[in-house]
Amino acid sequence: MKTTMKTLLCSLLIAGSVSAQSVADKAKTTTVKEYELNNEKTITIKTTSTERRNLILDPKDAGELNQSLINSPIYVEKSIMIDYDNDDRFDREVQLTYQKRMEGDLNYVATPKGIYISSSDSTPLFITKPGAYELSSKNIDNIKILVKDINTTK
Repeated sequence: MKTTMKTLLCSLLIAGSVSAQSVADKAKTTTVKEYELNNEKTITIKTTSTERRNLILDPKDAGELNQSLINSPIYVEKSIMIDYDNDDRFDREVQLTYQKRMEGDLNYVATPKGIYISSSDSTPLFITKPGAYELSSKNIDNIKILVKDINTTK
Protein backbone atom coordinates (compact mmCIF):
# COMPACT_ATOMS: atom_id res chain seq x y z
CA MET A 1 0.00 0.00 0.00
CA LYS A 2 2.85 2.37 0.87
CA THR A 3 4.58 1.66 -2.45
CA THR A 4 1.34 2.25 -4.36
CA MET A 5 0.84 5.64 -2.70
CA LYS A 6 4.44 6.66 -3.45
CA THR A 7 4.06 5.60 -7.07
CA LEU A 8 0.79 7.50 -7.41
CA LEU A 9 2.27 10.63 -5.84
CA CYS A 10 5.35 10.51 -8.09
CA SER A 11 3.24 10.04 -11.23
CA LEU A 12 1.05 13.03 -10.27
CA LEU A 13 4.13 15.21 -9.76
CA ILE A 14 5.62 14.14 -13.09
CA ALA A 15 2.33 14.70 -14.91
CA GLY A 16 2.00 18.13 -13.32
CA SER A 17 5.50 19.19 -14.36
CA VAL A 18 5.01 17.92 -17.94
CA SER A 19 1.71 19.76 -18.35
CA ALA A 20 3.25 22.96 -16.98
CA GLN A 21 5.78 23.01 -19.87
CA SER A 22 3.22 23.92 -22.53
CA VAL A 23 2.50 27.62 -22.17
CA ALA A 24 0.18 29.41 -24.56
CA ASP A 25 -0.82 33.01 -25.10
CA LYS A 26 -4.58 33.09 -25.74
CA ALA A 27 -6.96 35.96 -26.52
CA LYS A 28 -10.73 35.89 -27.14
CA THR A 29 -12.75 38.84 -28.45
CA THR A 30 -16.41 39.24 -29.37
CA THR A 31 -17.84 42.08 -31.45
CA VAL A 32 -21.39 42.80 -32.60
CA LYS A 33 -22.03 45.20 -35.49
CA GLU A 34 -25.17 46.25 -37.31
CA TYR A 35 -25.19 47.50 -40.89
CA GLU A 36 -28.11 49.20 -42.62
CA LEU A 37 -28.57 48.66 -46.36
CA ASN A 38 -30.51 51.18 -48.44
CA ASN A 39 -32.25 52.55 -45.31
CA GLU A 40 -34.35 49.37 -45.15
CA LYS A 41 -32.64 46.13 -44.25
CA THR A 42 -30.34 45.66 -41.26
CA ILE A 43 -27.64 42.98 -41.14
CA THR A 44 -26.33 42.01 -37.70
CA ILE A 45 -22.92 40.34 -37.46
CA LYS A 46 -21.54 38.83 -34.26
CA THR A 47 -17.89 37.76 -34.47
CA THR A 48 -16.13 35.71 -31.81
CA SER A 49 -12.41 35.39 -32.47
CA THR A 50 -9.93 33.24 -30.52
CA GLU A 51 -6.20 33.52 -31.16
CA ARG A 52 -3.71 31.13 -29.60
CA ARG A 53 0.07 31.09 -29.82
CA ASN A 54 2.28 28.55 -28.12
CA LEU A 55 5.15 30.23 -26.27
CA ILE A 56 8.38 28.42 -27.12
CA LEU A 57 11.68 29.27 -25.43
CA ASP A 58 14.89 29.47 -27.46
CA PRO A 59 16.96 26.31 -26.77
CA LYS A 60 20.16 28.42 -26.99
CA ASP A 61 19.11 30.18 -23.77
CA ALA A 62 18.51 26.97 -21.80
CA GLY A 63 19.38 27.40 -18.13
CA GLU A 64 19.52 31.21 -18.31
CA LEU A 65 17.33 33.47 -16.19
CA ASN A 66 15.87 35.54 -19.05
CA GLN A 67 15.19 33.32 -22.05
CA SER A 68 14.18 34.55 -25.49
CA LEU A 69 10.99 33.46 -27.20
CA ILE A 70 10.95 31.88 -30.65
CA ASN A 71 8.38 33.22 -33.10
CA SER A 72 5.64 30.65 -33.41
CA PRO A 73 2.53 30.67 -35.60
CA ILE A 74 -0.76 32.08 -34.36
CA TYR A 75 -3.78 29.76 -34.60
CA VAL A 76 -7.05 31.63 -35.22
CA GLU A 77 -10.64 30.42 -34.87
CA LYS A 78 -13.47 32.77 -35.82
CA SER A 79 -17.18 32.20 -35.51
CA ILE A 80 -19.23 34.71 -37.53
CA MET A 81 -22.97 34.70 -36.81
CA ILE A 82 -25.07 36.60 -39.38
CA ASP A 83 -28.69 37.77 -39.18
CA TYR A 84 -29.99 38.88 -42.60
CA ASP A 85 -33.65 39.52 -41.82
CA ASN A 86 -33.60 41.64 -38.63
CA ASP A 87 -35.42 39.18 -36.40
CA ASP A 88 -34.41 37.71 -33.03
CA ARG A 89 -32.45 34.79 -34.56
CA PHE A 90 -29.17 34.44 -36.45
CA ASP A 91 -29.58 32.91 -39.91
CA ARG A 92 -26.10 31.73 -40.83
CA GLU A 93 -22.85 30.80 -39.10
CA VAL A 94 -19.43 30.92 -40.75
CA GLN A 95 -16.53 29.22 -38.97
CA LEU A 96 -13.01 30.15 -40.04
CA THR A 97 -9.92 28.31 -38.83
CA TYR A 98 -6.44 29.16 -40.00
CA GLN A 99 -2.82 29.58 -39.01
CA LYS A 100 -1.53 33.14 -39.26
CA ARG A 101 2.22 33.60 -39.77
CA MET A 102 2.38 37.35 -40.31
CA GLU A 103 0.35 40.29 -39.08
CA GLY A 104 -1.91 40.10 -42.14
CA ASP A 105 -5.44 39.05 -41.35
CA LEU A 106 -8.39 37.57 -43.14
CA ASN A 107 -11.06 40.07 -44.24
CA TYR A 108 -14.74 39.35 -44.74
CA VAL A 109 -17.85 41.27 -45.73
CA ALA A 110 -21.36 39.90 -45.20
CA THR A 111 -23.98 40.77 -47.78
CA PRO A 112 -27.63 39.68 -48.06
CA LYS A 113 -26.57 37.23 -50.80
CA GLY A 114 -23.58 35.65 -49.02
CA ILE A 115 -20.16 36.33 -47.47
CA TYR A 116 -17.11 37.67 -49.29
CA ILE A 117 -13.76 36.44 -47.85
CA SER A 118 -10.25 37.53 -48.86
CA SER A 119 -6.75 38.20 -47.60
CA SER A 120 -4.18 40.66 -48.90
CA ASP A 121 -2.49 38.02 -51.08
CA SER A 122 -5.30 35.67 -52.11
CA THR A 123 -8.03 35.40 -54.70
CA PRO A 124 -11.32 36.54 -53.11
CA LEU A 125 -13.97 33.93 -52.39
CA PHE A 126 -17.70 34.72 -52.48
CA ILE A 127 -19.75 32.10 -50.64
CA THR A 128 -23.52 31.93 -51.10
CA LYS A 129 -24.35 28.36 -50.03
CA PRO A 130 -23.63 26.26 -46.92
CA GLY A 131 -20.67 23.90 -47.17
CA ALA A 132 -16.95 23.47 -46.53
CA TYR A 133 -14.47 25.63 -48.43
CA GLU A 134 -10.72 26.37 -48.54
CA LEU A 135 -8.92 29.59 -49.45
CA SER A 136 -5.31 29.69 -50.69
CA SER A 137 -3.01 32.39 -49.35
CA LYS A 138 0.76 32.97 -49.02
CA ASN A 139 0.73 34.58 -45.55
CA ILE A 140 -2.01 32.47 -43.98
CA ASP A 141 -1.87 28.66 -43.91
CA ASN A 142 -4.68 26.11 -43.98
CA ILE A 143 -7.67 28.44 -44.26
CA LYS A 144 -10.72 26.28 -43.68
CA ILE A 145 -14.21 27.75 -43.99
CA LEU A 146 -17.39 26.04 -42.82
CA VAL A 147 -20.73 27.70 -43.61
CA LYS A 148 -23.94 26.47 -41.95
CA ASP A 149 -27.53 27.64 -42.05
CA ILE A 150 -28.68 27.90 -38.44
CA ASN A 151 -31.60 29.16 -36.41
CA THR A 152 -30.07 30.33 -33.13
CA THR A 153 -31.44 33.06 -30.92
CA LYS A 154 -29.36 36.19 -30.39
